Order: sequence, then structure tokens, then C-alpha cells
Amino acid sequence: MSTWLQRTRQEARFYAAAALTVACLLPIAFTDTVSEWLGVEELLVGLLSLGLAVVGLVVFGRAVRCPRCGTRAVWQVLRTAPSDRWFGTLRKLQACPRCGDRAERTPASHTPRR
Repeated sequence: MSTWLQRTRQEARFYAAAALTVACLLPIAFTDTVSEWLGVEELLVGLLSLGLAVVGLVVFGRAVRCPRCGTRAVWQVLRTAPSDRWFGTLRKLQACPRCGDRAERTPASHTPRR
């Protein structure tokens, strides 16, 4: 059975945003190594890494929208699901976490664009 992300054709966007977020968080884990490599203070690397992490999380949070109600599904899940289940919950969504739209394309629920 397909997931809501697949049915709304947003799965690739979701995984790209998740990968960007992880890439933005990596310098935080290696602050001392990055600071030595760049020849700057660890505090500066830490602050820049924190800024990158915030940007990554914002991009991740805005990556997926419900086509019906327009809610940002990632933010909705991040606010309501337990923190140890965020990613799994998002990957397995069967409907919009806010309005419940399943994004099933049936003649009764979908009118083609012209």
C-alpha cells in the first residue's frame, strides 16, 4: 500500500529535506575537527553550525504540504508525535495529520486541472 507522501508525490522532497537537515547538523558533531580544518575558533564554527541546523530544520518543516488544506505536515507531526517516532510517523503517514485527506485519486474526490 502506498503512503500519503507517495500519493501526494512529495516523497522525494521529504527525503531530500531530511538529508539536507542531517547535512546541516553534521558540523555540530565535528566542531573541533572543522575548526582545525578551517583554522578558526570552535565557537565560530559552533555558531555557524547552529545557524545551518536551524536553516535545515526550517527547510525540512516546510518541505511537505497537504494539497487539500495546505498544512505543513512535517510541522504538524513534529508538534504532536512523540520525539522518538517523528521520522517513522512521517514516512508511514496514510493521511494528512490535520485534515485527514488520504490523497486518493478517485473520480469523486479529484477533478482534473485544465
